[in-house]
Amino acid sequence: MPKILPAGEHYGNTLQQWSSDSMLVCQVRYDRGATYDVHGNERASMIFVQTGHCSKRMGSERLELARSSMLFIPFERLQADSFPFGATFLAVEFSASFLHRMVRTDLAVDDHVLLSLKMPRLWAHG
Repeated sequence: MPKILPAGEHYGNTLQQWSSDSMLVCQVRYDRGATYDVHGNERASMIFVQTGHCSKRMGSERLELARSSMLFIPFERLQADSFPFGATFLAVEFSASFLHRMVRTDLAVDDHVLLSLKMPRLWAHG
């Protein structure tokens, strides 16, 4: 059976951590070439890729998370990760009570959602 990581536990190196009653925020660094077998997380989370790249397999779907990508992952959703270039994430883990409040607002929290933010380049004219 795949491992379910407890709240606040990550396979990478936790650089910083902040918590409240509603959430736990961790900055986590993953080394270049690191791979992690199928696992899940005790809490639902939103990850934001600060630097690098992650390839994540969730079921039959392969997600490519580049810098500035965000991914919502429901609690205990099975996934496998690889970091061809290394990466630094901000991982926000949500408490059960926080998610319960989200469900009451009709926000679906039972499937993963990937957002890729494309930042426009600003060119100096001169």
